[in-house]
Amino acid sequence: MIGYDFMTPSAFRSIRNLVRLRRDDSKYKRCHTSTQNLQQVSPPPTLPFISYVAGPHLSNSFFSLRSKRHAFPTNFIVFHGVSGKFKIQDTSFFMTLYPFMQKGDLKSCEAEVMKKIDLIVKEARVYVDKYGILHTDIQPGNILWDKAANDPTLIDWGRAKEVGKWSADIEAAVRKQAEFSHLKGEEKLCHDLSK
Repeated sequence: MIGYDFMTPSAFRSIRNLVRLRRDDSKYKRCHTSTQNLQQVSPPPTLPFISYVAGPHLSNSFFSLRSKRHAFPTNFIVFHGVSGKFKIQDTSFFMTLYPFMQKGDLKSCEAEVMKKIDLIVKEARVYVDKYGILHTDIQPGNILWDKAANDPTLIDWGRAKEVGKWSADIEAAVRKQAEFSHLKGEEKLCHDLSK
């Protein structure tokens, strides 16, 4: 188990009977559960986690998994709450794409989006270099940005896998997935609004 994004229905169904979430003023509070309960989750974690900490925004919340022995265990991602981060559609960068889309100039729009791909690949590499874990599900909905869209944060690690070290093959695969999902896939960012 790499970790769950508790804001997804499938992940929530897997854990809802083990962890009770509380809301207060539209924010989640820290909640705790026992190691025994956590080990009943399928697949079970290989390290004993003792707490789940939600992010500050309901729509973008994800939990922090903390080990008893390590603040940053090597085979688990530690998810931190995100503040000041947004979906790319809510950034000032995305607003610069509208003139291209309104003219139906998808090539120029896609050229601007391509400028962000290097940042995404670099962020994916950080986790591989530090933890040996690759995200594998890089698409617009799984990335949060600052308002200028210069600082990506990867979220929703449900499909992450251990890969060891970064390599040219991994970089090519990450880049290919990022380019496809941002330019051609269901969540592509550029659309012809001239019609």
